[in-house]
Amino acid sequence: MTMERRTLLASSAALATAATTGTAQAAGETVDVKRDPWNQPPEILKKRYQRLEKQDDEARQHFTRGLAKVLGQDGQRKEARDATAAFLEAHGEGGNKPTTKDMDESFALMLKHPAYAARTRLIRTNFHIHWDNPRRAFYRDYDKYMAAMESTDKAGPGSLELNPSLAIPEYAKYEIHTQPGGYVGDPFAGWIYDYGHYSGTDALMDMGRAVSYAQAMRKPDDGRVMRILDIGCSMGHGTQAIKERFPNAEVWGLDVGAPLVRYAHYRAVKRGLDIKYVQRLAEDTKFPDGYFDIVADCIMFHEVTPQAAKKIVAEVHRILRPGGVFHHADVATEGQAGYRAPQSVSEKAGLFINHRENIEPWWPMYQNSNFPEVIKAAGFRVVTDHATTTQGPDRRGGFPPLAGIKQA
Repeated sequence: MTMERRTLLASSAALATAATTGTAQAAGETVDVKRDPWNQPPEILKKRYQRLEKQDDEARQHFTRGLAKVLGQDGQRKEARDATAAFLEAHGEGGNKPTTKDMDESFALMLKHPAYAARTRLIRTNFHIHWDNPRRAFYRDYDKYMAAMESTDKAGPGSLELNPSLAIPEYAKYEIHTQPGGYVGDPFAGWIYDYGHYSGTDALMDMGRAVSYAQAMRKPDDGRVMRILDIGCSMGHGTQAIKERFPNAEVWGLDVGAPLVRYAHYRAVKRGLDIKYVQRLAEDTKFPDGYFDIVADCIMFHEVTPQAAKKIVAEVHRILRPGGVFHHADVATEGQAGYRAPQSVSEKAGLFINHRENIEPWWPMYQNSNFPEVIKAAGFRVVTDHATTTQGPDRRGGFPPLAGIKQA
């Protein structure tokens, strides 16, 4: 039996990397490379950081990022915060106290405050411009970027499986985050999402979040990690961080969006990471029973309907081996540490903006569910204490740890 030179080199590199961190183990055993998500070496950050090719495009991205910070809650002047507080007090909703209004009513009340209405409109318009800028950049050089993906579609390391006849669920057709075309309707969706959402001034935080997602992952009690699946993998940041932590494991990334997994594969090839990307449904993965040691997701479940969520969790249980781990990372729900339902008018108005203006149709239903109970109902033993935090030093970027263990 022969081994391709690329495979031999990749295996040698993985073991060499592990050796430098003191984690190399005997052949056939799990290699686990530990890394601090928030203090990564410059050479690693350079590989992750993405910039638009033309300086004027990059400058516009930095401008819209900067304006978003100025318009955001942290960027408001004290006078503006005081004026908003006085407005709420005048309407009997001051002091950040709980309200009987729902999120629609809360938003309608807040819009009566002219400064709030103007700031909210500016925030949304600025966000639309922020998405439109990279989209224009990629379409301006359409042939160039399309050829770049075509050059890696059948290349390795790793592989790409696209399914043009796949029936896309209605819940996946929304333009989530107001991204033009959403995750399935634009051939450059992966590029736009990566450069529009994960570039600019928050890039380092987002890189840290991807690595923290992988580093917080609980291993099975027997320590064996041979196969890992990242569902809802999007453009592959988390999947690639998983492969970096477990370099000798078979790592898969699955998403319903063909443009996302196509871009993820392109990035993985450029970085020399052996990952198998597939366009499939998370509720019908096509994998055999008990195939994986770990199945993971990062900020996916708040993007699907409650009905789909239950089907996906059941599918995860099916494809995990006994003792396998379901690693879940998303916003906190009831039953998790850090959960707090929006209570005041301003909090509920913010939820409305995220739900309606930012096109997050299922966020409120997910956030107000009890996801640990959903996992438990599928047959998992729920674990919440396997990591203390996945957040950065500024308390941003992470999610409360939650894992389900498939009973033997």
